[in-house]
Amino acid sequence: MEQERTESESTIDLRSIFSFILRKWWIVLICLAVGLGAGGIYGAVTSEDEYSEEAVFVVSYYDGTPDSDMSSYQSRVASMLGGCVTLIRQNRFARAVVAQVQENGRMVTEEEVTNCLEYSFSVSGNDTDYAGNYIYITAASPDPDMTYDIIVAASEILNEYVSENYILAGSAEKLVFSLANDLEVPQEPVADMSVLQYMLIFGAVCLVLCIVVLAIIEMADQRVKGEDDLVATYNLAVLGSVPDFEDKNLTRGGYYGKK
Repeated sequence: MEQERTESESTIDLRSIFSFILRKWWIVLICLAVGLGAGGIYGAVTSEDEYSEEAVFVVSYYDGTPDSDMSSYQSRVASMLGGCVTLIRQNRFARAVVAQVQENGRMVTEEEVTNCLEYSFSVSGNDTDYAGNYIYITAASPDPDMTYDIIVAASEILNEYVSENYILAGSAEKLVFSLANDLEVPQEPVADMSVLQYMLIFGAVCLVLCIVVLAIIEMADQRVKGEDDLVATYNLAVLGSVPDFEDKNLTRGGYYGKK
């Protein structure tokens, strides 16, 4: 009996909450509109096309002997790649790239280069397009020509920079970087979140928040609003009810009803 009453109360609560939200449809609509508008504004202000180009370098190890077989040192190269990427992530490499870009005829700042470049690496067997040990340098900026100039400059100085700053076990040892792809001025911007996507995300968030808040308001309202609430709250049988004389939809017959 107690279980049946609990299930009944739960059903009434859910029905009451759903009904309350439907009655407040205009609030839900306003929240949705606010979310869509906020998402559109945010997307329009923050979205900016970026042009990206990636340089892929085959990384080999050379020990200075004429008959050195670079392919036999792949495991040694793999152990050094992490340290090499850490090295080129330093500000010194960004400053070296700035100097090379300016030497090539374009003015850029260290901040622009730092914001533009990203670095990663893969060891033998982990790359789907190439087989071996690789370092990837990616340039991305709103200006396709600047993107190209920076990635070219970074590619031009990589070997010399690493040789000068990355001391290996012996003076004759060095890492050799060979560019594995052709670099071009990017023609199409990289995919980014569109204004419509921002609108949908903001709209969905505002819609969910609005429904949650309305549900909480309804659950917190302890007023008895009808016969169902009276039965659910006090578990008492309803013997009768006073009709609403102002209810134009009242259809019951008798003294107070319509004939």
